Amino acid sequence: MDYIFDRRPLEISDGDYKDSILVTEGKDLSDKWNLMQNSAKKYNNNKYKYDVYQQNCHTFVGTILRENNLSIPKSNYFTPAIDYGFKYGFTI
Repeated sequence: MDYIFDRRPLEISDGDYKDSILVTEGKDLSDKWNLMQNSAKKYNNNKYKYDVYQQNCHTFVGTILRENNLSIPKSNYFTPAIDYGFKYGFTI
């Protein structure tokens, strides 16, 4: 079974994970992972203005998940802008 997490999981024992959120699971997620990496490259190749509440690392994660038809997991952590898309990107 393959897993994709939005944070690096800490395996405790017998496949039990602490402080991680499962994004998707399946028998072979290599194609999905490749699609997510390609989506990420689009944004890593451009410069985007950082704004703590409007456009940040959470925006990046949320955008990649949405572009690949994965749900944004609910979190107990403060994740400003995870539901936003990149609004004012510019290439340098």
